[in-house]
Amino acid sequence: MKWISPTRFVVSEESQWQVKERDPSATLGQYGVVEKSEHEKEESADLYFVWFDAEGECELVPSDKARVLSTHPVKKQESRE
Repeated sequence: MKWISPTRFVVSEESQWQVKERDPSATLGQYGVVEKSEHEKEESADLYFVWFDAEGECELVPSDKARVLSTHPVKKQESRE
């Protein structure tokens, strides 16, 4: 998580998921990119490479906490390799 102003932040994640039931693309929707690994299945599950990026706006609330008001996908300037 990276704060880009006192009320705006960006959340990014890059990882590998091992999924037994279905492709995770629908779950991530417009926030993520999913690529199925070309390697063989491990333990009867498919392996996916996953990138997730979201930008959000929040407001500060009592007890030194924040409430997320909105989120949207981060527009990419470069492609992933």
